[in-house]
Amino acid sequence: MKKRLLKLFNSRFSHTLLTFAFACGCAISLSAQGIKITGKVTDESGVPLAGASVVVKGTTNGVGTDAGGNYSVMVPDNTAVLEATFVSYSSQEIAVGGRTQINFALAEDLTELGEVVVTALGIKKDTRKVGYAVSTIDSKDLVKVGVPNFASALYGKAAGVRIQAAPGGNTSAVSMTVRGLSSITGNNQPLLVVDGVPVRNGNANNGEDENKTSRGWDNDRIQSNGIIDINPEDVESISILKGAAATALYGSEAANGVILVTGKRNRGKGVKVDFNATLTGNFVAYLPKVQTEYGPGGKTIDKSVSELTSGGFVQRTWKGQTYKSIYNSDASNFGPKYDGSDVLYWDGKVRKYESITDSPWKDVFRNGFKQNYNIAVAYGGDRTNTRFSYTYVDDTPNQINSTYSKHNFNLAGSIKILKNLNIDYTANYIRQNIYNRPLHINWMLTSYNGITGSFDDLALAREMTVTSLGYRNVTFSSSENNTLTPDEAFVFGVPFSAAMDNYLWPVLANKQYETNSRF
Repeated sequence: MKKRLLKLFNSRFSHTLLTFAFACGCAISLSAQGIKITGKVTDESGVPLAGASVVVKGTTNGVGTDAGGNYSVMVPDNTAVLEATFVSYSSQEIAVGGRTQINFALAEDLTELGEVVVTALGIKKDTRKVGYAVSTIDSKDLVKVGVPNFASALYGKAAGVRIQAAPGGNTSAVSMTVRGLSSITGNNQPLLVVDGVPVRNGNANNGEDENKTSRGWDNDRIQSNGIIDINPEDVESISILKGAAATALYGSEAANGVILVTGKRNRGKGVKVDFNATLTGNFVAYLPKVQTEYGPGGKTIDKSVSELTSGGFVQRTWKGQTYKSIYNSDASNFGPKYDGSDVLYWDGKVRKYESITDSPWKDVFRNGFKQNYNIAVAYGGDRTNTRFSYTYVDDTPNQINSTYSKHNFNLAGSIKILKNLNIDYTANYIRQNIYNRPLHINWMLTSYNGITGSFDDLALAREMTVTSLGYRNVTFSSSENNTLTPDEAFVFGVPFSAAMDNYLWPVLANKQYETNSRF
């Protein structure tokens, strides 16, 4: 009997030990598996971040988020800390603390943008992982100093990028080349892409117009191209893709490189209003200086005996009276020395024969001023993000009798339609009003055709270029009866060179009005 009871006890004890051991084994197994944590990684506006990393801090245990920003990871216990990271965003740490679902909302880290480049289709990559040369420019570098246009703001910002701007301020084309010329006769301009949309740009400042005729004769106005329409206030960053490898992203049109512009978008929630205003002065740096000892003259071989014996002065008759006068304007030859005597001038009036100015070109140009005002209103909610911007530019160019103004409207944002469906939109409308585009003056300077002397009154020339009837003024000829306003005509010659006359006429009379709209 005792043996049987002991046997039964031993059997039950063994069974209890087995059950206890199994329970302990289950507990140990459950402890080894840990706790499953699920959740989502988004930005501050709720947009999912695909490819973000979620790691158990202090370990190598981590996962990446799917296309919807979702993740699932095992943690050892409730004391674990999860860390979420994503390129160009600040990392975030959250302790588990007994939860099984943890969502992350990462804030954009502007200090990290310098390490990231936007390539094709808005894809962001680490600069070190891109297989071609690239430069990135932040928006702060574009608007830090008031510049005439977007392209001029890129001066000195990117290595290997050459920028040439025609003298004309806001309305003048800008030529860009990336790492030298790629074509001898073709277009050397890089492809310009704004928020994924290629923008017409075209050649500029190449000495010829689109018909291959010399600029300054058939087309004397300085034209513009597409790159100057971009508003620096609406730009978040610029990526300049260099080299042949960049063509794989955009095709053969990118053979000369790519200027990739990413527009500003709203970041964060709530309402935000920004206002910026700049006033810029544009002054002519250098003007030709002329001698002030001798007046205008002519070649000795062309002078009459009376001119030679009188020291270079001539006798002229005007309205029945004879006057001491001067040779037709020719600043390349010295005439009589200034002596303060009375001489008949080109306008039929008598004035002292003495130097008027040592810088006659100061009456050809003026001081320019540019005003730029920008206001941007942004709103961020749970499902929508919107940014609206309006920029007004008012420019008074250095060229006289010309003005420029521009209205720029920009709308950008995103809408979360479904859990895994977002819509991004961008709209930009530009309206420009240009009165008298600046003229080319290289033909007036390079051959000295526009040279003027110290006795050339260009202020008077501006007043007399156009008659009261709107015609181009001429030298009066009684035999030809060549003007309807003889009292306004020049008595002899003109108080400026023919090249200067060809410059002042289109500026003061043959005016150009231009309105451009672009959506």
